[in-house]
Amino acid sequence: MTQCLNKRRVRLVGIWVSSFFSHYGFVIRHFQDGEPHKKHPAATMDKLFYFVARCLVALIQALPLKLVARLGRAAGALAFWADARHRRVALQNLEMCFGNEKPPDEIRAIAKENFRRIGENFACAVKTAAMTPAQMLPNFVFTGAEKILPHEADAGPQSRIVAIGH
Repeated sequence: MTQCLNKRRVRLVGIWVSSFFSHYGFVIRHFQDGEPHKKHPAATMDKLFYFVARCLVALIQALPLKLVARLGRAAGALAFWADARHRRVALQNLEMCFGNEKPPDEIRAIAKENFRRIGENFACAVKTAAMTPAQMLPNFVFTGAEKILPHEADAGPQSRIVAIGH
């Protein structure tokens, strides 16, 4: 009796995990006797998706950073147009914050600019992941570096808080 209940519990947990992952876009492969099915279409789709994504990442990393930033902004604008659900949430949130202070056109412009900046940040993060510090250095602007005190030999450990903009 206990063994039967344990098998049922495992089966129910497996169904829940499978439905959870499939709901969020993950592919669950079916196994039989410990071996994956040889001709399962999900395995082929995974490989195809990986290949396309890897090619896109390689292309982004091969382009100059300024072009990547522009393409990322364009992709963010496209996402604002195409992703109605997230656009609606962004507009509702901004309406709650600025409803009495800003007109609807300005709220829409703020939301669209936010999507553009998210696209730019994402694309530039993909590009800079493959750059060396020497390649990134010309793109940085340091202000106020002289205000950070140098470490004194006998002072012991010192803490600093540094804020960066992106």
